[in-house]
Amino acid sequence: MAEYTGGSNIHLRNNLILTGWQPSEAVFAMATFTNYTSSDYNGFRPDPAAPYSFRWKSPPSSTLKDYTKPPTGSDYKTLAEYNQATGQDKHSILIDYDSFVKVKRPDVWGILHIYKDKDLDFQLRPTSPAVDAGCILPNVNDGFVGKAPDLGALEVGQPLPIYGPRR
Repeated sequence: MAEYTGGSNIHLRNNLILTGWQPSEAVFAMATFTNYTSSDYNGFRPDPAAPYSFRWKSPPSSTLKDYTKPPTGSDYKTLAEYNQATGQDKHSILIDYDSFVKVKRPDVWGILHIYKDKDLDFQLRPTSPAVDAGCILPNVNDGFVGKAPDLGALEVGQPLPIYGPRR
């Protein structure tokens, strides 16, 4: 039996996906066995040097699901080309590292560099295009501020979440 890589019933929303330390890699690639898998309301930062930035593989559009064959599809250079061909990420946007308060693109040649958390701030700048660019995810981002939820895990104007044990 052949082995296929892919997933099913995947729904990606409100993510920030940026290329970083691997130059010339696609920013987003999906292989799915179902045509009800979806992606939208995300922020992408493709690498301009990449031969393509987006890849979407799925069963033929006339087929709801197919677990017997590997998904097929194409590669797309731009978000617009990818959206036009697949119907995915209609509300998604392009962003860059300057969308964050204090985050720089990782050093391509310093992949072993250890970054200190005190030197990074992943909160969005209030002027970022990712602010108010998300969709409501019930029980996840109900407490958003503004016209819509922000992309990513941190909402501008809200206190930072506390993870881990508390006293």
